[in-house]
Amino acid sequence: MVDKFLLKLVLSSLFGAAIGFQRELKDRPAGLRTHTLVSLASCLFTVISLYGIEGGDPTRIVSNVAVGIGFIGAGTIIKQGNIIIGLTTAASLWTVAAIGVLVGASHYELAFFSTLAALLVLVLFKEIEERIGKKRVFEFSFKTFKDAVLPKPAHLQKKILFDQLEFLKEGEDVFVRGRVRFRHEEEIESVLKELEQYGEIVYQKWL
Repeated sequence: MVDKFLLKLVLSSLFGAAIGFQRELKDRPAGLRTHTLVSLASCLFTVISLYGIEGGDPTRIVSNVAVGIGFIGAGTIIKQGNIIIGLTTAASLWTVAAIGVLVGASHYELAFFSTLAALLVLVLFKEIEERIGKKRVFEFSFKTFKDAVLPKPAHLQKKILFDQLEFLKEGEDVFVRGRVRFRHEEEIESVLKELEQYGEIVYQKWL
């Protein structure tokens, strides 16, 4: 019996780690350790409900695991302006929780194929999204020229359709930071050209 429990713990950890490793490579808020622990904990709760509590109702434990993971997933979601980041990571946490439950209930093959399916979605579907032109987030910051006449934030926001825009003053220098979404990287060139008349780009990154 002990060997059986150890197998469950090892498999749930490995399946969670496989998905967590992919999230770690993408530098997401929840990575290798978080996904591994979520899968392991879900497995433990399932094992306890099945074998550790006489006359227990496993369905209640499973339903509460699903609800509990929702709170953890919510912590990975970040909303900045009109941009929401972390939804996929929250979904992957929910998925590894379900996989942990499957392992705890001895459905090893289903857990294995579910892990493969999740990795397929995270890796392959990402490529498909980029090929069909899903909007990507471009983050930038520029230091304004001292003699530049900056338009009002609302005017600049409307002109370039930023998702997020803020003006920051550091000493005598004024910095403008923002985020905007595009389908293709070429589209950002016109925005950068527009911004260059106001200052010097000091930071830019595709998220």
